[in-house]
Amino acid sequence: MNRIFLYTILVLLVVSGASLGAEPVKALTDTLNREVPLLMEEYQVPGVAIAVISRGEIKSILYFGSADPLLNMPMSADTRFRVESISKSVSAWGLLSLVERNKLSLNTPVEAYLRDWSIPESPYDTGSITLQALLSNSAGMPLGSFDNEYNPRMPRPDAAQVLSQEAVLMQPPGKGFSYSNTGFNILELVVESQTGKPFPDVMAESILHPLGMEGASYRWTQELDSTLARGHDLAGNRVDTYVYPNLAAGGLFAGVEDIARFVQAGMAPPFHAEFSPLSPEMMYTSQSPWVPITNLYRLVADFYGFGVFGEILADGSRAIWHGGQGHGWMTHFHSIPESGDGIVILTNSQRSWPTISRILNLWTETSGHPPVKMGRIIHGAGLLGVLTWVLAILACVLIVVVFQGILTGRRSFRPWTGYKAVSRSLAGLVGAAMLTGLVWAANQPYLMSTSLFPGRAEQAGLALGAMGIGLVCWALLPPVHPYTREGSP
Repeated sequence: MNRIFLYTILVLLVVSGASLGAEPVKALTDTLNREVPLLMEEYQVPGVAIAVISRGEIKSILYFGSADPLLNMPMSADTRFRVESISKSVSAWGLLSLVERNKLSLNTPVEAYLRDWSIPESPYDTGSITLQALLSNSAGMPLGSFDNEYNPRMPRPDAAQVLSQEAVLMQPPGKGFSYSNTGFNILELVVESQTGKPFPDVMAESILHPLGMEGASYRWTQELDSTLARGHDLAGNRVDTYVYPNLAAGGLFAGVEDIARFVQAGMAPPFHAEFSPLSPEMMYTSQSPWVPITNLYRLVADFYGFGVFGEILADGSRAIWHGGQGHGWMTHFHSIPESGDGIVILTNSQRSWPTISRILNLWTETSGHPPVKMGRIIHGAGLLGVLTWVLAILACVLIVVVFQGILTGRRSFRPWTGYKAVSRSLAGLVGAAMLTGLVWAANQPYLMSTSLFPGRAEQAGLALGAMGIGLVCWALLPPVHPYTREGSP
């Protein structure tokens, strides 16, 4: 009788736990179904795929919009994405699996593992670069090119050739965090040197297949291309398929369920998946704070582990995440390993950061976790909108006052002279600087502000331009009548 009673209690606990876990997921799913289409319309995002992990299990996968509007191809379970820098997180596992098999050592200088290529000379000691430093973005390597795009059907330079031009240290190894594509692409050469196999094959054998990421690959094929969504740039233009010469930093193609299985496998005990190719101990090591973040990335993360960003939430729990951004793509995953909760968001648009930010806020709100730092982006977009309106109103008032003065004869063209000449000259210089800065920005191939706040950044630019014009006009067209000196604009 006692044994039956205990079994009954155990069953009830399991059922109640599953029910408690299902309720937040359903609430989140209902909210996403309502809000994501609105966000996509506001920020002109063609398609979004989302996977929700709860208590270590993939509970829900949602598809919104179109994988390719030109061909009227909807988002589906078969859709593949360029996941861009999420590739770093997966690539790090490939190298760590070799460490667990004692084929590599984290503290050994990387030059010991490179056979057919060596790190270019620099003012700093390249001999002190370790695998640990490369994995944690603390090796002093530069960001590297992010526009080395090639038609997959055409010849392209090999990885070593590109790295010979890019892998020049910009600061001493170990000095601090410096986000680097180049550093991870060096790890690609390490894997190939030590295994004697192409990087895509090693990753498939050691990570992708064990995780059940059957739709994922670091190698482009014609078959994969038929399922690949088409990216869209900041202007909303369709982006043709491209590949990089180097793969480890951003060359992975995958579906949303593939990345969800990766996130699922990264949970801490008791949610650590049995199919994970890394042990819980190695997983904990990879998610530990190897390098504190003190630069601009501090706004969204506290530290960098091995291929993942990390932050300490308000309740003391640790969140792990990585995003990806490329020409036409934005992707993201966030997880809280100790709770078994996570979310994956893949999009085929470069205008998706505010959308991703809002989805992350919805996730934490419904799951009961404190807000994550990436959720600030949507609030920043709102604040920028308010500031834009204020700036636009002030600019309009200034321009109206100046031109009203011209029409009534109270102002004339007298640069650098007249009433308050010094203050007007300074204002004119500020206005000219604003306009010069806007011209410079308009001619840049990429701006972080435009990517963070698509639409809002352009509107802010217009308001800033109007203010610049107003200040220049105010400086060049001073009042001419004495009675306007008091209270003159």
